Amino acid sequence: MIGSIIVTGLGIRGISSVARIMFLILFILTAILAIYSITLPGASKGLEFYLIPKLEYLVDPATWMQSLSQVIWSIGIAWGFFIAAGAWTRKRDDITFLSFGNVVNDTAVAWMAGLAIIPLIFAVSATPMEDIKAAGPGLAFIALPRLFHEMGGLAGYLYGLLFFTAFWFAAFTSLYTIHEIVLRPLKDIGMPPSQAAILTGILAIIIGLPTALSFEWLDYYDTVWGVIGLSLGLAAIALIVGFFVDTESIRRMINEVEPKPLIPLGSWWNILVKVNVVIPVIFFIWWIAYWEWYKGWGAGLHTYYTFPGIIILIIGGIILYYVASKTIDMLTGAGK
Repeated sequence: MIGSIIVTGLGIRGISSVARIMFLILFILTAILAIYSITLPGASKGLEFYLIPKLEYLVDPATWMQSLSQVIWSIGIAWGFFIAAGAWTRKRDDITFLSFGNVVNDTAVAWMAGLAIIPLIFAVSATPMEDIKAAGPGLAFIALPRLFHEMGGLAGYLYGLLFFTAFWFAAFTSLYTIHEIVLRPLKDIGMPPSQAAILTGILAIIIGLPTALSFEWLDYYDTVWGVIGLSLGLAAIALIVGFFVDTESIRRMINEVEPKPLIPLGSWWNILVKVNVVIPVIFFIWWIAYWEWYKGWGAGLHTYYTFPGIIILIIGGIILYYVASKTIDMLTGAGK
């Protein structure tokens, strides 16, 4: 986080160029790891677990909510990532191709990472299911070192060193991009970048500290923000884009970019944009109804969206409303 404060506050260039190389290295290394992992003795059980769906889980809304929240977080459509990234694009950039490429690349890397990690757990552990549940978000940091150890000798050590260096760059570039999302509205209302970076960085460290000290808090934050917050964020963004923006004008502008976009947007796009708002709402209501009304209040899910979770969401909403209103006032004043 301190590194992100320095990069975003001082506007340091060059890290993105290094990150591009590291992303390519990470992609290649992950593909090699996936191939190596599935050749290990016992990995076939992991492949079966990873690739064959269990139909009984499809009736549990938690499966869909976890999947939805993972997708909208990783791709970045529910928490402003695309807004900040869009501000960096050039007029000649092909928006549809960039969006399509982001989704495909993100999904491909995630799928390959699962292919490398899950079969490995089944190959090296006598209790793979317990290990997966116990590791939680830190699964990659437990499973992958085992895999590098299995390689043996200097080769395993160097491979692990290179992999986690590339992994760190991927994580860090994601961090300061996320940081930029918070900074941009503050910079738009006139706050110097260095002050905005320090203020938001210190707040992030303070608010995020409990998750570094406790897995319980990490799980709590993940549910409040990673599931509930993201679902509500997606619904809000879809509502604004679908019903408060002239989508037809935007579609024409995107299609008129020179050179012409690889994937032209037809009139079907206007309909899909409006339908988007329905998807998170349906899953969210289904999730709440299943766990509270069907499973019973004792299931405990209510603790995530009552105090203090709801307080956090309310405070965040007030801050967003204040910053957004100031930005709109500024832009309206500039227009006049």
